[in-house]
Amino acid sequence: LMLEITSFLKKAGLSEFLLKFSTIFGKGSSETLEFEIDYESSKAFTCAFYDTSIYINPVLESNERMKIREEIVGKLKKLKDPETNQKVFKEVYRNSEIYEGPFLNISPDIILLPNENYSAVGGFTFSEIFESNYKETGTHKPGGILIVSDKNVRTQGEVSILDIAPTILKLMGVQIPKDLDGKAFI
Repeated sequence: LMLEITSFLKKAGLSEFLLKFSTIFGKGSSETLEFEIDYESSKAFTCAFYDTSIYINPVLESNERMKIREEIVGKLKKLKDPETNQKVFKEVYRNSEIYEGPFLNISPDIILLPNENYSAVGGFTFSEIFESNYKETGTHKPGGILIVSDKNVRTQGEVSILDIAPTILKLMGVQIPKDLDGKAFI
């Protein structure tokens, strides 16, 4: 099943958060499709077709941004598929629950982790919240695999994605910057 964020926001009574946008063709090629965000009329928006991120309009006052974010997070956490009564999202994160550092302000305000058999899209092409006939051919998942062959590889426990960059740097013989997150596992 495919969840379409825009339809959800409309049907969940959050239509005032939808962006008003204009479609512009012809930038780069005749197949290019771009959206201009009308910041004056928008409170929340997504930026890509396959997107599990929601941005709150950065020009709004901080208190209003927080209020909008909390309302959207609360409603998305409760969202259930009407046919299965299953929660659509395994988790709905605020950006500060995942990201940190000096660029937190440019990260998405809300990050969605769909449950198994659900995907979140940010496009405007679906007419319903749930599409049962959508055939997804690939997507990103939180779990992954990394194969490393080295006599010093630590074999116990899980490795964080944060550990991959320092491990590659160490394998290449490059000094690991002190401010890089994660630790080499070899």
